[in-house]
Amino acid sequence: MHDDEAQEPHLPEAITSAEPQAVLDAVVDRTRLALDRGENAHAMRMLLAAFARIRTMQPRTLHEPRASIGIARWDTLVAAGARFALRGRPQLPQWTERRLERPWFPQEGRGIMPDDYRAFTIRRTVPEFARANIFLTERALKADPDATAVQPPGDQRGDGK
Repeated sequence: MHDDEAQEPHLPEAITSAEPQAVLDAVVDRTRLALDRGENAHAMRMLLAAFARIRTMQPRTLHEPRASIGIARWDTLVAAGARFALRGRPQLPQWTERRLERPWFPQEGRGIMPDDYRAFTIRRTVPEFARANIFLTERALKADPDATAVQPPGDQRGDGK
């Protein structure tokens, strides 16, 4: 086990690169595979852990991942996560401007979300995700497995279809 893995249990060894772009590209590939297997919670944990790791690396920029996840919600989540990782940079890449038409509350997949908790989540969402119309609490961005989402039956890939 690498030292990085001990600190970031949700990142597979292949995603613990020292290069921010390599981490982003690898996590997108792994997320697509996890979603194909119906492992939505694992996919979410990997992405959120990768965003946190990339942010600590203080990248100057990030290029659009070499491959797409292929699901609008998840690709928009990647763009918002990159924007989060690049917080404070004077110029942000155009590809991070993606925004969903309808709000997405990834935690809704864990059960019915009461209106008061939905309002709380909206208030607690960091600006980069709120801007993309994706609402999850700051706690989720700490890659806490209890704060990640699982899609409801019938929406296993999170594409809303």
